[in-house]
Amino acid sequence: MARGGCVSTSAIRHSKLIIEYDGRQHAMNSAQWQRDLKRREELDALGWRLIVVTAADLYDAPEEVLARVRAVLIE
Repeated sequence: MARGGCVSTSAIRHSKLIIEYDGRQHAMNSAQWQRDLKRREELDALGWRLIVVTAADLYDAPEEVLARVRAVLIE
């Protein structure tokens, strides 16, 4: 999804769900982190749900990532 400078990893429009990958730059760059927080609040105000995943989530517990996505989709 790209809108108003917002780029997300994946969006499921009919469910208003965004699945976003956070890489190391989010932990190491405080300016990036602040921009992300503001953008996430804006998306929340528009009614979007956001699931944030990291490399550890994807490699160590991919089934938990799927469970998180599934839980939102069946709400």
